[in-house]
Amino acid sequence: MALYGCESSLQVEVWFDETQRYFKFLELSPSRCVVEVAGKRSRVLKWKTARSKIGEMTDIQSVSCYVETPGATDLMQWIAVATWAKPLHSALPTVFYGYREDVGKFSVETCGLLARWIAEKYSIGYGIGYERDALKGPEAYAFGMAVRLGHTAAAEIERKRIALWWREFLIPRNDEPNRFRHLSGMLRDVYPVSILSSAHLSRRVGSMQFNDWVRSSAQHGELQPVGSGNWLWVLDPMQMDGVREILRTSGLIIADDESPRRSAALA
Repeated sequence: MALYGCESSLQVEVWFDETQRYFKFLELSPSRCVVEVAGKRSRVLKWKTARSKIGEMTDIQSVSCYVETPGATDLMQWIAVATWAKPLHSALPTVFYGYREDVGKFSVETCGLLARWIAEKYSIGYGIGYERDALKGPEAYAFGMAVRLGHTAAAEIERKRIALWWREFLIPRNDEPNRFRHLSGMLRDVYPVSILSSAHLSRRVGSMQFNDWVRSSAQHGELQPVGSGNWLWVLDPMQMDGVREILRTSGLIIADDESPRRSAALA
C-alpha cells in the first residue's frame, strides 16, 4: 500500500512510531533501516537503535525499514518493508507498506487497517493498494520506477504508465500540466483498493459527481469511510477494466498511455 500526500505533520519520527505498530502486527522485526539525508551518503541503522538516531538527524529525505530475506544480496529482496519519503517538490510525505504473500494474503481488510492507522490522525491525499510480483519491485512501483519489465508489448505499455507517474513528481515543462494532480482529484490508475479524499469524490464522471457515480451501481465498487476525511474505494478485479475505461474517458487517469495529453488537458 502506498499513501501519497500525507499530512505534513506526519514527520519521520511520528511515522516511525506507526511503523513499529506495523511490524508488530506482522509479527516481524526489521533487520536494518536505511536513512537518506539531503547532501549526504545514506546510513544503515539497526532497528533497535534507529528511532533514537533518527531523532538526532535533520533534512531526512527517506527512511526504509526492511525485513530482508535470508541471504539477500540487495534491498529489493525483502519479506516486509515500511518507507517514509519526502518528495523533492512537496512537504507532504509518501508512505509505503509492503509484505510478501507468505506473510499474509493481500486483503481489503488489511489495506483498510493500514490506511486507518494513518487516516485517524493524519489526512491522506491519495493512496493505492495493490499486488505486484516481487521481481518487478513493488516498492519501486509505488515511487514510479520500473524494474525488470522485459521488452514485450505489454511491458512497454506498463513502462509508459509507470513513467507518467514518475513525471507527476517532477517540475513540469512549459507544455505540460501541473504536477501532483492526484492531490486535486485525479487517479494514478484503477486498483483493487484506493484511498480517496473529498477532492476525488467531487470530480465529475460524465454527468455525475464521482461519489454519486460509485454509489449508482454495484459495478462501480464500494466506498467506505476511513478516518475523518478519507474513503476506501474497493473494486472487484473483474470490475477494474470497465471502470478504468469510464474514468479514462472522463480524463481522470494520470497513467493513461493511450491519451496522456487529452487526459492532462482535462485536469
